[in-house]
Amino acid sequence: MTQNQIKRTSCRPLTAAEQDRVLMSATRARQVAAWLLMSGAGLRSASALALTLGDARMAVRDGVLRLPKSAVKRARAATTLPLRPEARVALGVWLCARTEEPAEALLFGVSRVTMWSDFRSMFAAAGLEGMDVPGLMGTHVARKTFAKRVLVAARDAAQKNGAIEPLEVARRALGHGSLATTVAYLPVSTEDVFDAILA
Repeated sequence: MTQNQIKRTSCRPLTAAEQDRVLMSATRARQVAAWLLMSGAGLRSASALALTLGDARMAVRDGVLRLPKSAVKRARAATTLPLRPEARVALGVWLCARTEEPAEALLFGVSRVTMWSDFRSMFAAAGLEGMDVPGLMGTHVARKTFAKRVLVAARDAAQKNGAIEPLEVARRALGHGSLATTVAYLPVSTEDVFDAILA
């Protein structure tokens, strides 16, 4: 396993309270838009950084984000994702600052290192635990947060109607080819185990 893989598998999802603190600690509209887009749609940083202003303008207008095949890791075709309302608003605010730029300009216009640094500074300002552990808190936290939220929502829906398999929903939402990847990807805490036993 490479050092980058170790970092990605060791990061953790944020709780709802932590997400609120992260948003409150953002100092730029770009940071808010990036966090809400990535944690709301499960985007990897490379996919978010490949988006153009034109992609974002259509997403704000239509409520769905269309990712070209080239922007999605191992994609066989273009991907369409629903856009959460709060991400739609944040993108709209960020786009207001960039109305004079051409559609082909990059949405965020920063490097992966800058995006990582933005997220790290928001996490530190929010007082999140784990900032002292290398690799625990980076941009992939947004994707892990998305994965956990989707799994919990799918589990809740399955409890109501029993017609869906929560892990399969999470696998598809994340774009994983294998269920084993999704299982390894989602952290299970002692609290999760206790909650399941006591449910």
